[in-house]
Amino acid sequence: MKKKVIFLIVLLMAFVHFSLPASLTKDLKITVGEKRIRDFSLDGLTFVFHVNIANSSSKDYFLSGYEYRFIVNQTDYLQLQTELEEGIRIEARGETLVAFPVKITYENLFRTIPEMKNELHVMCNLVGWARFSDVRRERGKLALAFTGDFPIFWKPELQLVRLQVNTLTIGGADIEFAVKFQNKNRFDLMVDRISYTLTLAGYKIEKGTIAGDKNIDKQGEKLFSLPLLLDFFDIGKEVYNVLNKSSTQSRFFGVVEVQTVWGRLTIPFDKQELLTIKRIP
Repeated sequence: MKKKVIFLIVLLMAFVHFSLPASLTKDLKITVGEKRIRDFSLDGLTFVFHVNIANSSSKDYFLSGYEYRFIVNQTDYLQLQTELEEGIRIEARGETLVAFPVKITYENLFRTIPEMKNELHVMCNLVGWARFSDVRRERGKLALAFTGDFPIFWKPELQLVRLQVNTLTIGGADIEFAVKFQNKNRFDLMVDRISYTLTLAGYKIEKGTIAGDKNIDKQGEKLFSLPLLLDFFDIGKEVYNVLNKSSTQSRFFGVVEVQTVWGRLTIPFDKQELLTIKRIP
């Protein structure tokens, strides 16, 4: 599949080379430089092709417009046609850097190309034309044909693992609450902070942050065990009855603050389910 796309791009570039005015192909050369990800968020990102246009002639050219298709998995994700009224000056015997940004929202990507819902990484192609003029008239167009790749970000999945009562008295309790975060992504999650609130049967038990090493390896998981000493005079005498039962409705919610190579993310989580209460014999 990937070879087929590359083959089509090569054919397009060959066609363009033999069909455009010789002066334009001689004077101007387009090469892709850096490919960057910006505006990285839980909902998507902007993928930017930084393109260098070198002008070897003694006269200025102007980038007067461009049109391109952004292709994912051999399917058009986006088609764009832009007219530049002022034009971007491509100075004589100089080089000019032009950015071609593509905004990607995961929701729209999955709707347009449903098979991407199961992917962690996306290969993409930008194929089209850049049109050029001089001070008098349009001079022709050159091909745009670039490849790139970007990640699909998946929020860490949360699992409530264990609610264990070590000791229970009329005045308080010693309990352990354990949760597991799973990282589906192909990169490590460098976790700065996990802030949480724990409720049992609707009663707020604890609000705090998880200490220690919180980083989660790529496609890995990490178990966090939270030892808690409860004072029923502070949180409510009713919690004694809650912990005396065989199970209770448990809710664990908050935010994970993560550093990535593309920026910082604040990821909300909220998990609620009925947990069996384990006891020390």
